[in-house]
Amino acid sequence: MRAKHALSGLQGVEMGESNFNRKKAPTMADVARRAKVSTAAVSYLLSGDSARLKFVGKEARQRILDAVAELNYVQNRTARQLRRRQAERICLLLPRLGVPFSDRIAQDVQSAAALNGFSTIIAAGDTMERMDRIVREIESGLADGVIADWQHLSERDVALLAARLAVAGRPGVIFHPSIEPAGFSVVRQHTGDAVFEALDYLYQAGHRCIAYMLHERAVDGSRLAAYHRFLQARGVPLRADLLIGGAEARKAAFANARALAARKERPTALFAESDLAAVTALHAFGGWPLRTRRHCGHRVWQYR
Repeated sequence: MRAKHALSGLQGVEMGESNFNRKKAPTMADVARRAKVSTAAVSYLLSGDSARLKFVGKEARQRILDAVAELNYVQNRTARQLRRRQAERICLLLPRLGVPFSDRIAQDVQSAAALNGFSTIIAAGDTMERMDRIVREIESGLADGVIADWQHLSERDVALLAARLAVAGRPGVIFHPSIEPAGFSVVRQHTGDAVFEALDYLYQAGHRCIAYMLHERAVDGSRLAAYHRFLQARGVPLRADLLIGGAEARKAAFANARALAARKERPTALFAESDLAAVTALHAFGGWPLRTRRHCGHRVWQYR
């Protein structure tokens, strides 16, 4: 009965849009009418079509901008993306987040992308399996292009992932120490030379007992090779006890740094292969009197 009375009370009431106080969002055609120009002119200006924008005069452009502001017009980004068949997004792939190197890259990529009208998606994965899942999403249209720090992956794995992106029409810029460009751009950091120079900086400061924290699962051995090259060049004997792991994970870096600090004969300096290990080792040393500085893109510590 209550339902019957409720329904009868609605009789004669028109359920139109006006009853809900809804206001239709302004369209591009509304902007064109307000500015007294064609819809095409509005499209050229708002999409940044420089080739066709030359046909729209300075006064007409200002009228369009005024109309956009007056009507509070907002472009339908989704419709534009479907029309262009573009996501207008760049995907930044990193091994992990929360380390200085990755954070700086993310900041710079986001700034550059925004200046060119792109948004940025950041995804992290330190294994081939995780990267495989992310690349599948990109193949499906998640992003128009990729900037990937794949220095932790083998040449074979990088080639497989890059080939899939190329087939999907997704251009890529890849950070990797050894792979050759093949349908994608490659950024090399020449880390071996930087490691040698950083170690030599410590040598010139008087250090002869330098511990080296390495990445035990590193695909590229150029950093460790530079350490051996440095020892040979300076006539410093290789000591196996000064080679410690831990650069790939916080837990291992912390434990190995603590063990290093607890030795009776401590090294006078430590070189770490990763920012992750560097920051972690700094916490592990606790009250150990240290001087820390960045040299050639790597973190080094000196015992005072």
